[in-house]
Amino acid sequence: MPVLTINEAANELRVSRRWLEYWLAENPVDAAGVPFYLRMGRSKKFAATDIERMLAHMRELEAARLGPGVKGRARLVGLMSQIGGVTYEDRLLRRQEEKRKKDAEKAARPKRRVRLPKRNAPDIA
Repeated sequence: MPVLTINEAANELRVSRRWLEYWLAENPVDAAGVPFYLRMGRSKKFAATDIERMLAHMRELEAARLGPGVKGRARLVGLMSQIGGVTYEDRLLRRQEEKRKKDAEKAARPKRRVRLPKRNAPDIA
């Protein structure tokens, strides 16, 4: 089975070596927890299946980012649950709570608009 270097893997994906390094730093494993590469000493090596898994993972992330429908939301829930054990619903609830607090603070602030007393029209005699 042929093993690719990081330069060859980047060429296979049609991206730069640096982009692939940054992407791997942010996404070291797939949904099953399997690393996208095999470390051999200081270098990372990639099998053809690793490249396919990277492409599939990128598709899932993009579908979750774009998909407002049920299918996209389900994927997003699955991907978000992998990040720190926080589910999509928990993040939505936290965002709503933060918005409520912000709105309450805004309502509690003193108003900047000041009402001046009405001035009576001058008497013309």
